[in-house]
Amino acid sequence: MDRSLEQKICTDGDHECQNQNCYDYSRKQLTVFSLKPVKDHFFILPKGNAMHNVPVVFIIIVVTALFFKIFMNRSMRNYDPEKEFWERERKADQTPKKSVEDLPYIRVDPDALPLDTDSDDPEIREMQDSIRLMADKKILNFTGISNTDLKLEYGAANISFLTNCDMNYLRLVQNIARLSEKYIKNGHVDEAVTLLEYGIEIGTDVSKNYTLLAGIYVSRNEVSKITGLLEAARDLNSLTRDGIISNLEKMKDAS
Repeated sequence: MDRSLEQKICTDGDHECQNQNCYDYSRKQLTVFSLKPVKDHFFILPKGNAMHNVPVVFIIIVVTALFFKIFMNRSMRNYDPEKEFWERERKADQTPKKSVEDLPYIRVDPDALPLDTDSDDPEIREMQDSIRLMADKKILNFTGISNTDLKLEYGAANISFLTNCDMNYLRLVQNIARLSEKYIKNGHVDEAVTLLEYGIEIGTDVSKNYTLLAGIYVSRNEVSKITGLLEAARDLNSLTRDGIISNLEKMKDAS
């Protein structure tokens, strides 16, 4: 390192500095500072008796912060998100098959749902039939859980079965929201409430399910029930969570 960087000469008020020595005439002590290298960084340490004028705690904090910064910089340089992703995929693909018999399967009881409402609308009949058929399907809610996480948890050999269960869930909750909207437009509000509340019960993250039901509660002067919808929304593991909560809070505050 250049000698000019090795030693710093201080000047303060009436203090005189000559060459590379700075004397504090009030103390008659020599104060010399040196730059200490730490990799690509430098920090100034006082030498001699000047060390007594610097709080030890301050020195510890500065040095600790510097080493923390160096550590973080190294960590960021070593972090490779793509490499980490493929490493998790490799481990997931090697995870042995586990039992899926005791998973929280969703059971659809067509007799407990209003699926016999008469209508000339072919779209309504199609959605009613689709929900009925779910009674014979395996249904699981894996909203917010990646395929890699599923393989790590239950084994790679189960991934096709589990993703099919999740797709059945998505079709179910989407049809519940769409059919409920049709019911409301056709004046079948009670039937819509039954369907929408069932959607909440099975953990739907379809925003329309929440706003349609909250709208009915408001129209019936049952605003307090929106609190229950908010609690359900806060438990969601979904990208739609924050938007649902925001919409419900606005509807509640405006009522």
